Amino acid sequence: MLNGLNLDSISLGGASYGGWLALNHTVTEPERVRKLVLLSPAASFLSPVMQFNLRGMLMGLFPTRLTVNSTMGWMGFKETPGDSVARLVLDLIYLGLKHFRISPETARIMPSVFSDTELRAVHVPVQLLLGDREVMYDPVKALARAQALLPNFEGELVPNSSHEMCASQYQIVNRRVLDFLNAN
Repeated sequence: MLNGLNLDSISLGGASYGGWLALNHTVTEPERVRKLVLLSPAASFLSPVMQFNLRGMLMGLFPTRLTVNSTMGWMGFKETPGDSVARLVLDLIYLGLKHFRISPETARIMPSVFSDTELRAVHVPVQLLLGDREVMYDPVKALARAQALLPNFEGELVPNSSHEMCASQYQIVNRRVLDFLNAN
């Protein structure tokens, strides 16, 4: 895609599975990435807790409003009165799971924890933001592992948030990401 767009290198970012994909691209083609933003990346630094695996499997096999709301609520996406963003996110996830089928080739690409060697080889500037209440894995341990292994790293825990921090704490997340991308 970068070749088709005639781009040599880009700033790249992603949230959750998209964060894992962005880090995977950076590990495999480091010369194509100038800066990397990771927002609650799936499994990149630590394995997900068993509850996430079970809930995700149940939600994927039985995509009902109940399974989606239960799993996403556990991850922090909770609908509250007057919060139209949470309802939209929950509806989008439900409709996507119910009506979109991932190809078998794509479904085989599951996030896995990157090795120490792979992470040490990432020399581009990396920003990692994790909710301080992340439930997919221990956010303090994930942040510490990233800090210990990534040579050009900055990261922090976003207060009062879990995996949904991009929605619930978007002011903080947006400011941190823009500051990181605009810095020399």
